[in-house]
Amino acid sequence: MDAAAHEILIAGIGAIAQVHLQVLEQIPEASVVAGLDTAPHPDLQFRGRAVPVYPTAAQASDRHRPGIVVIATPTPAHAAVCGEIAAAFPAARILIEKPAAGTLADARHVLADIGGHQSVDVAYHMSFSPEVQWGLQVTQARAADLGSPCAIEASFADPYQDQPEAVRATYGSSWIDSGINCLSVLNRFTDVTARRSLRRIGEVAWSAFEARVSCRTGGSDLEALILTSWH
Repeated sequence: MDAAAHEILIAGIGAIAQVHLQVLEQIPEASVVAGLDTAPHPDLQFRGRAVPVYPTAAQASDRHRPGIVVIATPTPAHAAVCGEIAAAFPAARILIEKPAAGTLADARHVLADIGGHQSVDVAYHMSFSPEVQWGLQVTQARAADLGSPCAIEASFADPYQDQPEAVRATYGSSWIDSGINCLSVLNRFTDVTARRSLRRIGEVAWSAFEARVSCRTGGSDLEALILTSWH
């Protein structure tokens, strides 16, 4: 791979971007060369040095040709930012935070329309966490003793109740933000076939949702119950 393939641009200089930066600093070949953010004077550091930040992808493209662009903006902006990145950097591989978008139409646009012309990957799923990897290894190694899953229950809760407006603008809802994690973990152990129901429960500020999902594993059908909340 040439040097440009290891040059990275990060769109959205917020809390999630810091997680990406910490990981990228551990990869010797990686080099974050630029950032994008609409906030005034955002600060971006990589391995102790300042990295230039631009307000638009078009301006960044005048100076840089990254091989990878990481999109770590608020979820409702994913589709629009992905479109701008694709236009400015048509040869770059795009890595977008989960979920791909805040609506089904936008997700299809990102994955099918934009993804049909250049590489688009959705990352930061809970399904790739060490705990899930361990659980999958154990159940596969002991499949003869444990058998196939007979029931599934998953609960995700983030303490966002005290800041509902800000969090809603960033993540959309607990179902959009954490529900995708539940589904991605579930899909490691079984085949998700359909969503049977989805309903909001409790106070609006809780952003609590209950979903029932049909799954199939080992030739048997079963139901998964998923609960997500900001309470």
